[in-house]
Amino acid sequence: MDAVARAHAALDGFLTAYLERSGITPSCRAGCFFCCYGWVEASLGEAERVLEAASDAARRRAFLEGRRRARLLVRAKNDPRLPERHFLAQSPCPFLEGGRCGVYSARPLACRGVLTDLDPAYCAPGATRRLRGRALLRYRSRLDPRRHGPEHYLRVPKEAARRRFFALLEAEARAFGFTLAGELSVLAYLLQHPPFQAALKRGAGAVRAYLQRRRILGGRYGVWLRLGSRR
Repeated sequence: MDAVARAHAALDGFLTAYLERSGITPSCRAGCFFCCYGWVEASLGEAERVLEAASDAARRRAFLEGRRRARLLVRAKNDPRLPERHFLAQSPCPFLEGGRCGVYSARPLACRGVLTDLDPAYCAPGATRRLRGRALLRYRSRLDPRRHGPEHYLRVPKEAARRRFFALLEAEARAFGFTLAGELSVLAYLLQHPPFQAALKRGAGAVRAYLQRRRILGGRYGVWLRLGSRR
């Protein structure tokens, strides 16, 4: 089992135990895909795994959508509101097929950590902002600071997914000398782009130069290069 599969299995096992221990039943269900409008951060290994599981049509969508988002990064990678604006624009994940995740078994850690036990309607882009009066009071009354945050999402799953994501980056970098972290569609596009494929074969220096030429290296939401630990 590779590092990505181990990380995914470990998080899934942890979440199953946490939910059972806490008596929490997530309200997430098939056909509810508001979270698929999110800005999803993934590792290079996770993006590779997603592409392996994706249909040909989804890979084509990912190429086109990822190229668009890469161009967006050139001007907006340091915009603190980029993920929020992206979510409100309701630009769906290219791996969403017929209202369901087409790569569910291979979905990244970031996706696995998004859970709620409240009304899934709250997950719609801008839904909680539109609440007024009694509806807003009812929403706030259902929030438990020990369980939820940010907003109505379950806190522990999101935090656990985040911790395991950074551990995965370290594992990938240690195993291969370097890895990348970035928005899933952007990484999926790069992995299908011949110039990037060529840079990947040449190593970290060539990858860094490629990302710098594209002006998407670093920044708040750009693509990050992580080198392996020298021990």
